[in-house]
Amino acid sequence: MRGLSAGFKTVLLVALCALIFAPEAFAFEISGINQDTSSAPWLFLEGANLVFTESGFRTAQVATARVDILYNFEDFDLTFEAKVEEYGLYGSIMVLLHQGDNYAGYSVAIDRNRATVSRRNGFWNDYQWLKNINGALKLGTWHEVRLTCKDQVYTYYLDGTKMGEFEDKDRVYTKGSIDIRIMNSLAEIRNIRVTAEKDPEPKTANIVKIDLTPNRLPNPNALITGTFLQLDYTNTRDQEGSWKDELKAMKDAGLDLLIVPAYSGSTGPVYSVMDELFAEANRQGISIMIGTFSNHSYYWTDLSKKQLSETLEKTKAEITDLYNRYGDNPAFYGWYITDEIDEKDLIPSKFDLTTWYYSEQVNHIKSLTPEKPIMLSPSYESNTSPKWWEEKYDKFLEVVKIDILGPQDSVGAKRSTPEMVSTFFQAFKNACDKHGVRLWADVEIFDIDVWLPADIDLVKRQLFAVEPFVEKVVIFEFNHYMNPYKNNNTKKLYENYLQWLSSF
Repeated sequence: MRGLSAGFKTVLLVALCALIFAPEAFAFEISGINQDTSSAPWLFLEGANLVFTESGFRTAQVATARVDILYNFEDFDLTFEAKVEEYGLYGSIMVLLHQGDNYAGYSVAIDRNRATVSRRNGFWNDYQWLKNINGALKLGTWHEVRLTCKDQVYTYYLDGTKMGEFEDKDRVYTKGSIDIRIMNSLAEIRNIRVTAEKDPEPKTANIVKIDLTPNRLPNPNALITGTFLQLDYTNTRDQEGSWKDELKAMKDAGLDLLIVPAYSGSTGPVYSVMDELFAEANRQGISIMIGTFSNHSYYWTDLSKKQLSETLEKTKAEITDLYNRYGDNPAFYGWYITDEIDEKDLIPSKFDLTTWYYSEQVNHIKSLTPEKPIMLSPSYESNTSPKWWEEKYDKFLEVVKIDILGPQDSVGAKRSTPEMVSTFFQAFKNACDKHGVRLWADVEIFDIDVWLPADIDLVKRQLFAVEPFVEKVVIFEFNHYMNPYKNNNTKKLYENYLQWLSSF
């Protein structure tokens, strides 16, 4: 630098240093995800308890809520601040990286003890754990969380300190969206910022949008025309005429089908009650599907094959007895396999056991009544991928030869919302159409938080949500939640539904 003044040399040196040590420039940046950007097309929101703030979002109670940033990122730098006030069971703050809508990718779940990295195959319980990393979120304290991706290597930082990294060696993620989630906790997220060196491709949420405005009646296929009937200590009536008024109320509301598991508890079929139900159904022109024996356990696929084999022998014997008793009855319409399944029973480690158990029952029923339809009514969690469900039921229906799939809409159980129902029923329909299986809907007309009937406006939205996809709607269930002879709450829902029907 001969010939240059000392002052100019200093200025030049500062400029060179600024170029050499300048922060990396980013071509793309999102910041300030908050109440002002909550309707942005690049953002998908979910969670009934999600509340936006000036600088982020929070849950109103211990619950789950998420924001999905709808871009296909490759390399990125994500930062946000998180504060957890209360952890529910398995509560955490999660960052999920997933392709399309199939949730195949990775997740980093940060809780009070550590961060856990897992590889996701399509939904929350279909995964492989990869590693634990230090870096927990203490209660009541704001923490800065940072996750970067560079050439398929992910690095996790907490409060400015590098905690660890993992590599996508099989390129499962490649590129996809970023999902920031409060999992079963009372927590707040603020100051979300994501940057990328290249402009990422925008994507849209794979959501089927249906007009749920109840300013009309749904088409006949989406009116309530059937109901489950759960027998318990409150309603095991076997006196002649004891079901007359209730079944007439069903008939007056347009219902023509009862789906009745023939059990009250874990003992054998309650034949005296079934006899009277069949007698009254014949008198009033209502059909009956008989439900098979249930293991009475949500986790029945955790039982061994030996245990399930023993149950199958009992179940098959009782199916034969039920057939011998009601097979020629004019009201006998078909069969319902009572043990329910959901996502936990369709993961690779459970799939073969699940399909074997159902196939054994289906094949036995078909040997007795090849012309009678067989129905299954699974539940689902909307915090999963519609594409995952479509693929699973495509494989399931290839093996288990049922005639009717009647998924629970999962709204009453708070596992879905009317806005999400249509997207999942489209996936169910795609699988059913491929295998020639009829699609019904099991609309839940209860509120699981209080075990009371749902509000009529919610029920209307539930019916509109399934209208484009199903042949028939049945409910769970008339006797406990819509019976005009049970209590004032159930009578109110019944009368409100009839009023709606008569208003058009």
